[in-house]
Amino acid sequence: MNWKVSIRHRWLLPIAAIAVLLSFLLIGVSVYCVFPPDRLSLIPSLEKDHSNIAARGIIAEIQPNFTSYGLGPPHVKPYHVFPAVVVVNMSQILWTSDNINSSLEYWKNPHSLGVQLRDVPLAYDAADFPDLRTGQAIEFSGFYEDITDNVNSFFITISPSINSSYLKIADFPLPASAAPAPHYLSYQYNESRIFLVSSSAKFNSYPQNIDPADPSFPHMHMGDPCVVVTVTLRNDYSVENPPPDGFLTDDSRNHSLIALIVRLYDKNGFVDAWDVTPGYEQQFYRGQRSYGTEAGETETNNLFLKTSNMNIDRYEFSLGYIGKYPIP
Repeated sequence: MNWKVSIRHRWLLPIAAIAVLLSFLLIGVSVYCVFPPDRLSLIPSLEKDHSNIAARGIIAEIQPNFTSYGLGPPHVKPYHVFPAVVVVNMSQILWTSDNINSSLEYWKNPHSLGVQLRDVPLAYDAADFPDLRTGQAIEFSGFYEDITDNVNSFFITISPSINSSYLKIADFPLPASAAPAPHYLSYQYNESRIFLVSSSAKFNSYPQNIDPADPSFPHMHMGDPCVVVTVTLRNDYSVENPPPDGFLTDDSRNHSLIALIVRLYDKNGFVDAWDVTPGYEQQFYRGQRSYGTEAGETETNNLFLKTSNMNIDRYEFSLGYIGKYPIP
């Protein structure tokens, strides 16, 4: 037997094995070139094409163009660039699917939803990212991914490929029990003739930017958290029963000006919240803003109170001034 031929045949097997291995590597590289990891990680499975949680919360942070990496070797590690990741202080779970992973249970409070706030990352995977700001109240629905090796791990993903997923600005109404019953408001420890017809309140965000000239007044930015109180009052003063503090006699006027004060409370008591209803920056003193009402008529106004406290459980009204003329 020719020993040179035997040695040559002996090397054919490892050479063939190396050739097969190189072929697989080339195929893998080709797949990653044609379908980059950014796409491979987005192929939905049957159990991931429907939302499994809907909730509400307050935006704590927004990270645009966020790159998330899956598990894999550094040179072929799957990744995806989300248009934005929104970190939310979740305050209320609206619903979850029956088969959601048990690790999500720590977000739930079965006795009183909305008590605990937890940081939850939302992976927004659509080009039409809305104009959002920190402090805004939002409602969302998406798919929560638990411990996996893909780019969606530990995110609630919101994507067009996930049925029923969405993200929108939302209101957090305070319970009806927080509103005081209809009554005549007090003024200087006496009952006035300004009647509280109805009121409601909600946790929301501020609608504009305001920079007061007075440095002692708060600067407000669009999206800042606040409580919005909607109140309807009726003026029962008349020519025969004129309002107090009408320091100039003019019985021909049936118009009354009032300074309306709103006080917020949580379980620990009074919550100091500045009335930042647009126009507050033009006042000389805090709480000096006045509202005008005609005799026998009702008027509805929205009052904005600066606070990030979401545990408000009641509020009260009082009057700081009643008169026919502007606050002296």
